Amino acid sequence: LISLGKAYLKNGNNGFALVMFNLAYEMNPDNFDVNLAMLEILAQGADYRANLHLAKCESMVRGDPRVEFWKAVFLELDEYPAKAMQIYSLLALYEDEIAYRAKLRLGQLYSGKGHESFPGDLLVRERPRFSRVYRAMANQEFAYSYFQDYLAKMPDAPAAPTVKSWIYENEEGVRRSREFEALIQSQLKTN
Repeated sequence: LISLGKAYLKNGNNGFALVMFNLAYEMNPDNFDVNLAMLEILAQGADYRANLHLAKCESMVRGDPRVEFWKAVFLELDEYPAKAMQIYSLLALYEDEIAYRAKLRLGQLYSGKGHESFPGDLLVRERPRFSRVYRAMANQEFAYSYFQDYLAKMPDAPAAPTVKSWIYENEEGVRRSREFEALIQSQLKTN
C-alpha cells in the first residue's frame, strides 16, 4: 500500500494516494512514511488534519527535512510566512531534493510573487488582501540568487520555465542594482 501510494503521489494523483495511505494508516497509525505522506497530501490541500500527522512525524523523527518542509508550508498557510522563510532558509543550506524545493520557494517569496504559487495561491484565494504581505517580501537579489541555484541543479523541473522567464525579465534590474551598490561601496572607500 505504501509503495503504491508513493507512486500515485509522485505522479501527482493525490486522490488515489490518499486512499492508499488512509488504508495504510488504519493498519499502522505509527508508521513514519505513512504519516509523512498524509502530511504532504493534506498540506497541499490546506487541510488542517495535516497537523495530526505533523505532530506524529515530529514525535517519531525530530528535524527530518521533509517534515520541516511541510511544516513551513503549513506555517505559510497559517499566515506566518516569516517563520516559514526561516525554515526554508535552513533547508536551502543542504544539497538534496528538499533543499532545492526550499530554494524554489524562497525564490518565489523573494520575487514578491509568492502568492501566485503554492502554497500562497491557496492562502490568497480566501484572503485576497494577504497578497500585500507577499509583495512586501520582494528582494530581487535574493530571488535571483535562489532561482539561479535552483535552475543550475533542476533545469528540467516543471517549475524551470517560470524560473527562467523570471530570471530573464529581472536580470537587467539585478545587474544595475549590483553596479549601483558597487559604486556606493567604492565612494565610501575613497572618502
